[in-house]
Amino acid sequence: MALIETKGHSRIVRDRKYEDYRSLKQFFRHRDIEEVLFDGYFTSAGGVAEVQADSTTAAAALGAEAMVYVRSEADLAALDGDSVYITYLDDDGVVHETETLLDNDISTDTEVPLGCEALLDTVASVAGETITLTALGGTLNQYAGMYVVGVSGDQKGVGNLIISNTAATPTVITLTDTPNANYGADVISIQTNYYDDTFRIRAMSCATEAPTDNNIWCCDHDATNKYAIISDANTQAAPCRYFVPAATTGQDTKYFLGKVKARATIINEGDTTATGFILGVRYTPKALNANVPAADIYQSLEFNELLDWQPCIELEPATDVIFYIGDNGTIGEVHLEYAILEVDRLDV
Repeated sequence: MALIETKGHSRIVRDRKYEDYRSLKQFFRHRDIEEVLFDGYFTSAGGVAEVQADSTTAAAALGAEAMVYVRSEADLAALDGDSVYITYLDDDGVVHETETLLDNDISTDTEVPLGCEALLDTVASVAGETITLTALGGTLNQYAGMYVVGVSGDQKGVGNLIISNTAATPTVITLTDTPNANYGADVISIQTNYYDDTFRIRAMSCATEAPTDNNIWCCDHDATNKYAIISDANTQAAPCRYFVPAATTGQDTKYFLGKVKARATIINEGDTTATGFILGVRYTPKALNANVPAADIYQSLEFNELLDWQPCIELEPATDVIFYIGDNGTIGEVHLEYAILEVDRLDV
């Protein structure tokens, strides 16, 4: 008999008290829990492809920690200085919460660094470890302990801690480090925190609804790659890829891939014709012990009308759960719903 390729995993779990998502939640009913819930519909296009939250703009995933930026797709006065709230994770799975103000001086489609407080100015001159601004003033040492972060030019994305500043207008700022390239004529942001460790976006929202044909992006320095997207007529992004937080004190301790449901139109063809749809899920079950390292698994689930998969599998911290949609030659719309249970959420 010919062997059929198998891709899966097997484990022995002692004293498991649940068998589906409902009983999993009941089992943890006396613990603090949060659910990450996703609902969306997508058009399959033949081969299996990662699910995207926006039909016009593809989302990318960072390969390593980096500085990210926030902007609108096009300049819009109604968004001037608006707050964009982003919760992100570093590559260790530690959760961080930030607020970024869209630019209200140049244009809202200018990429501003994460944590921007709309204290923007242009550097007039550089002398050693000091920079002289063009217009921004302040009281003596008002900005000490904050950061200068490059918005444009050679220093874009670079953060320097401020030691002191003069009380003059424009102010002169002394930095901890000598700028490693010309700062002259560059736009800078003065902000309380410097965030250069973004790895995955967990949540993103804006104080104003994204207008027609004008998404709000979390992106790289020139918006070539978008990491989270608030779609038109929305105030919240819907990240499709889930990143498991760290299991450390003060954060979540257990995470479960609870249920995955997919619905699609029934396809009827001949008995010998493969039809229907494919849902792919890549995830990493929690390592059983220190001797068995965690490894990711890809499950390919074919279905026609309805898929209801409730694995209730505990996930390894700091790993991705990625969803894919495809079809067997008949393009159609697929509605995807998933729920991930986070147990013992304490602080964030």
